[in-house]
Amino acid sequence: MRVIRKTISLTQSQDDWVKSKVASGKFASDSEVYRALVKDVQSREEKLNWLRHELEKGLSSPMIDQTPQEIIAELKSELKAKGDV
Repeated sequence: MRVIRKTISLTQSQDDWVKSKVASGKFASDSEVYRALVKDVQSREEKLNWLRHELEKGLSSPMIDQTPQEIIAELKSELKAKGDV
């Protein structure tokens, strides 16, 4: 995988937080923290897109024989099965 160097700007408190994550030993470098944050945002966007797709699919179906509560429960069950909750 090709690595691209970037320059970013942070507030002092954000920089302190990143440094604390590295100091804790959870991450080896600032770059690892940034990559983990980007990966987390990407994952959340994918989940949100999936949820939007499922909602659109449900709303566009000709007949919905489930209550909104049942639909939400089913979606939560699917998310749990995928390990997303």
